[in-house]
Amino acid sequence: GVNRCCVQTGRFSASQGWRKSNGECLKREFQGTMPDMPAVEIMLRNPPSRFTTFETELRGTMHDGPHCNINGDMCTEFAAEDPVFNLHHAFVDAIWYRWQTRSSAHLRAYFATRSTPLTGVSGAKVSDYHNSHLMPGGISVCYINAAQQARIRVQSLASTRTMSASKLTAAASQVLSQLSAKTLASIPRVPFSSLSPKALRLFHVSPAEQKLMKSLDKKLQPSRTVSKCGTRLPTAIDRHTGFPIDYIAAARKPKCPRVRG
Repeated sequence: GVNRCCVQTGRFSASQGWRKSNGECLKREFQGTMPDMPAVEIMLRNPPSRFTTFETELRGTMHDGPHCNINGDMCTEFAAEDPVFNLHHAFVDAIWYRWQTRSSAHLRAYFATRSTPLTGVSGAKVSDYHNSHLMPGGISVCYINAAQQARIRVQSLASTRTMSASKLTAAASQVLSQLSAKTLASIPRVPFSSLSPKALRLFHVSPAEQKLMKSLDKKLQPSRTVSKCGTRLPTAIDRHTGFPIDYIAAARKPKCPRVRG
């Protein structure tokens, strides 16, 4: 029916007066599991020479998939009418920004051969927007590191029980960035949902790209899995992040040097 999956509570519910441009309620129907922080960190480690791999993972796993994990209006051509659309796209942009700031070579890696003017931006091209600090019209966009802004000490990650979810997420992200590739890959995690047929249709993903995205998706998935309802994720914090926080806190502890007699 028309009212199926309508948002029932909060600022964006129909009872609070929130309506889409066609007068209908905002719809969401969450399904599946979103990609997690370790998946983002693994993706960020693509070197500039693998820009196409990074872009495909970001576009497929991090952008297209979550649209249809949220489902409802977000998995339609009217997705922009859901306020979470802006948060989702800002997050994707922030991931790209983090990748670009890893080195000058990362910043210069983009689709340089695409010279066709972009739609709706007065003839500007991709090259005009690849550096978020120097965009047309004097626009500069900078994403602040949440852990630094909150002055979080990552040494205190083991004492997570007193942290808010937002501070914990920021601190965990910072710790993950310091782990070796081997340790990062060994973290027991909840598998995230692969691109659904609905998402593939919505974003017109070609058969060739579907094959590539499926292959790259395996690299981001956990090699050791846990269930979100299982005993290995005993706390709300663990279930929030999708992996046992104590595991990465312990993995980060420095080893004492051996003393030779």
